[in-house]
Amino acid sequence: MIKLLTVVCEAALETTLLRYLESLDARGYTVTDARGKGSRGRRDATWGPHANIRVEVLGTAETALAISAARAH
Repeated sequence: MIKLLTVVCEAALETTLLRYLESLDARGYTVTDARGKGSRGRRDATWGPHANIRVEVLGTAETALAISAARAH
């Protein structure tokens, strides 16, 4: 069964995150700019390397669990 996992992070992490996802055999992903407001204030997707991205990942349940269990290096 294919699962969809959504990851929101700083745009500066995109290259590292995508390499990591591919190493976990993610079947596919989509990267989009993300903006919004949360406990840390408002984020604007046009704010250069400090912008946020949203990565939607397709993969197995095992892949989704491995991604969600990962810690920042």
